[in-house]
Amino acid sequence: MTTPEIGHPGAAEHHPRYELTPEHLRPILDEAARTHTDIPDAAARELASLMRLGEHSPLTRFARGEEVRSPELRHNYLEMYHNPDNPAEVRDWAAWIGASLIHRDSPDLHREDRQAPVPDLSQMLCRIEIDIKGSPVQVHVPGDYFPTVRQQGLFHRRIRDNVDAYGPAFIAYVSRGDIDATEPHIATKFADSYVGQFTSTDEALRRITDLNEIERCIEGMRELVGGEAVVVDWERLWRTVDQDYVFVEHGGMWHVFNDHQLTEAGEVVEA
Repeated sequence: MTTPEIGHPGAAEHHPRYELTPEHLRPILDEAARTHTDIPDAAARELASLMRLGEHSPLTRFARGEEVRSPELRHNYLEMYHNPDNPAEVRDWAAWIGASLIHRDSPDLHREDRQAPVPDLSQMLCRIEIDIKGSPVQVHVPGDYFPTVRQQGLFHRRIRDNVDAYGPAFIAYVSRGDIDATEPHIATKFADSYVGQFTSTDEALRRITDLNEIERCIEGMRELVGGEAVVVDWERLWRTVDQDYVFVEHGGMWHVFNDHQLTEAGEVVEA
């Protein structure tokens, strides 16, 4: 009789097939949990090998050191993560692998699980690529987002409808690493936060600050006292601007957002 593989029907009745985390990996997981960091790639590959999936499964190929496309790996580890028949330890392995892969591809993405002993995929964002009218669009979704075919179709439709309504500015918005594209009121949040598009960061800076007036005052001071002693503190200016505004380059334009002016209104474009 063949023992069912982990993650497949019948696996739950054959727990002896599961291998407990080897002793040499436990300190690595403990250190990652203590320091709130991801595990090394080698450890992620070894955990993948412990799952004993089919020879050609994405995680098995990853465990062998092969380069596997991120969407394939994501689907595979989320299957393991969401399978209620898998022991908690195995689902934890999937979480460690998932977090490692998410941040290997996109190290700067938003996450709120740093205090958790095991990575919480629902509290981090993952970059994925979807097709909108034949063009790839990068968006971000929760790390544990594992939609049904119907849910995925509705999600793609909602993104497409908003791209039709708002154009490149909306694509720039959902490309941000801190924006959850599955947010039900994303259209309203976009509309409330969007400041405008500009040909350069300099043009944007002059439109959203009093820079022109500041420079006129500085010129007046120079005429009064002479020399170049009075200058714009560019570092401080940008530091101040970065507290309120987000600049995103897309399609040859700079799109600017101010998330501090959001409202709680309903969504503009419905799914």
